[in-house]
Formats: sequence, structure tokens, C-alpha cells
Amino acid sequence: MIYLFDSNIVLHYVRQSDLMKNIEQNFDPFGVGNESWLCVVSKGELRSIAIQNQWGKTRILGAKLLTSDADFDHLEGVYLDLLKIKV
Repeated sequence: MIYLFDSNIVLHYVRQSDLMKNIEQNFDPFGVGNESWLCVVSKGELRSIAIQNQWGKTRILGAKLLTSDADFDHLEGVYLDLLKIKV
């Protein structure tokens, strides 16, 4: 079975909550024959949560955002490095 984890489920794993224990008992997502996946969107959400809560580094692990617009200018040097491409 393939399990796609939402960011809220990952947070339960981080916290080792009762819900995480329930998931482990009832679904065994990391058991033999099972695969656990994390959507790239959830990964981004989790990084954002980590930054907002100051879990570790201020920056997103050296991430570089490749863009052609100014929508992300306010994040430059705070959460990521911005690489603008002229179109």
C-alpha cells in the first residue's frame, strides 16, 4: 500500500502524538510492503512551519527560488535565495 502523508500527519509524527500511534497500529505505513510518500507541497508547508516556529536555521536549507516575477521579493534573504530570470 502507498500512503501519501499530508503535512498535518507529519506534524503528528514529529510530536509523537496519540494520533501517530493510532496510525502506526492501524495502517503500519512504514511496514514491509508499504511505502510512505510526502508531497512536495507538504514539504514546503513543513519548511514554512519550521521557519515560523524557529525550528533550526532561519533559512530554508539553502533553497533557491527560480522565478521571473516579483511575487516573492519579500522572501529574499529571509527564507530563501531568489534567482530572477528576465523574460
